[in-house]
Amino acid sequence: MFLSGAISLSLYNPLVKRVHSDEPTEVMAYWVILFGALWLLFFTLPLLGTINWQNTSFQLNGSLLYLALFTTLMSFFLLQFDTVKIGPTKVAAYGFLNPIFVLVLTLLLEMSEFSSSFFPGIILVFLAMLFIQAEKTA
Repeated sequence: MFLSGAISLSLYNPLVKRVHSDEPTEVMAYWVILFGALWLLFFTLPLLGTINWQNTSFQLNGSLLYLALFTTLMSFFLLQFDTVKIGPTKVAAYGFLNPIFVLVLTLLLEMSEFSSSFFPGIILVFLAMLFIQAEKTA
């Protein structure tokens, strides 16, 4: 399941650039989110009856709403917008900065401690960013 998701995501950025036909990013994002939601509904429909909806907390519902609107919808919109503007390779490469931002936030919030095992990944990400920037200027 994870492997098929990773392969699908790796194909997504180049396909967005290829099939984009000057429609607004909002329209493209709407249809992809809608069909993604329908696929998720199709696969989870048998399990929805097993959830006790009356006992779900307000905090849980608010968290789900926040995840759906701000993290999923906004980041997905930005992913599509940027893929069309700067290209799929750069968007995918800049996506590798996310773990570094998460690491910095968890260190600032004192949720974790810095380990030397983080250095190889951080160095690889910054080297990739240097190569991308050098490609842009060349």
